[in-house]
Amino acid sequence: MSEATKFIIDDFPAGELPASVRRNIDPTHRVRITVEEIPEQADKEPRYLRYWGAASHLGTTTEEAVARIRALRDEWD
Repeated sequence: MSEATKFIIDDFPAGELPASVRRNIDPTHRVRITVEEIPEQADKEPRYLRYWGAASHLGTTTEEAVARIRALRDEWD
């Protein structure tokens, strides 16, 4: 995995920036720019996805799971 690259330009004319980046900064002003590469996250996935389908190998359909849960809930009524 490569290291993320980051560099800073301390004194840059705002007028040379694209309007989408500059937004409402006066083009006659000077700005500081920080550029940081976002590292690629190849095998990282959100935590909840680790458990997504954890019991799917049991062959339980959504309807079957809902029916079991409702039956358990109804036992308490």
